[in-house]
Formats: sequence, structure tokens, C-alpha cells
Amino acid sequence: MTGLDNKRGFTLIELLIAMSIFIVMLTLVWGAMIENIKGQRGVFRKAKEIGTIDYALEYISRTLRTAIRDSQGTCVNANQSFLLTQGGKGVRFLNYKMKCQEIFFEDGELKVALSTDNNFSNLGTPFPLISRNFNLKDFKVLITGESSADELQPRVTFVLILPYATFQSTISQRNLDL
Repeated sequence: MTGLDNKRGFTLIELLIAMSIFIVMLTLVWGAMIENIKGQRGVFRKAKEIGTIDYALEYISRTLRTAIRDSQGTCVNANQSFLLTQGGKGVRFLNYKMKCQEIFFEDGELKVALSTDNNFSNLGTPFPLISRNFNLKDFKVLITGESSADELQPRVTFVLILPYATFQSTISQRNLDL
């Protein structure tokens, strides 16, 4: 039986120890990979939220920037450009197409209402500006220089409040208020 003594191999105990070490290492790597995937999902969710906020900010900015003065007073007060609505949570204006428009916060949603003409009494059914599942906490509006008599260019400051951040922007009309 001297031929058997020269052959090398692994004992059952050595194989069990090697497999145990391999399983522990695999478990550690698997756990790290799962945490990485969870973190990546969080980053994608935040990126989507930022994209949504970017869209809302751009839409509001563009529509307010191109608003025109209401000389007849059918959408807002006569010779004014903007009107604060919804207790400071909305703004109404005459858009560049001479249609009365309102952007406001109601029931946890940022909404837009458009009229068929320049009269605020014809504002249509509001539609959400951003997804209804979006977690917007509040929307506030401040208007300065809304009268042509105050010699200030009309400006609208609006604030979008989320659970983790606040976004603020101030927009003035493209056309001078002379």
C-alpha cells in the first residue's frame, strides 16, 4: 500500500473549510451588491425628482416671463400683469397667446388652468403640471411691481417646497412695463 501514500488529495475536512470560507465571502459580496443596487435606485429616484422639478421650474418661468399686461382687466386687474390667487399659492396672468392662465397649488398638486379667451371666468378644468405621485409639500408666490403706477418691472417670486429641498426663482416679464 505504499502507492496510496504517494497520492495527494484533499480531505473532507479541508473541503468543508474551503467551502465555508467561499460561502462567507460570497455572502459578503452579495450583501454589498444588494446595498449598491438599493443606493443606485435611490439615486435614480432623486434624479427623476430633480428632472420633474426642473420641468416645473422651466414651464412656470417661461409662461410668467412671456406674460403680458392686461389692459382690459378681464384676466387680472386692469393695467396689471399678474394677480396673486389661492391665498398666495397661485398666480393668474394673461399669457402670450392672450389667454388667461393660472398656476396654483391645490390638494397637494401643482395645477394649471387655461381659459379659452382672455377672461378668467372661462378658466377650464385644471390639470396637474407634474405627476400626482410627486411629493410636493407647498408652492408659494410673491408678486412685486404688479402695477404700472409703481414704476417697477413686474416680478414674480415662486417657491417649490419638497420634503428635502426648497427651490426658489424670481421671474420678470420679458416686455418692459411702461
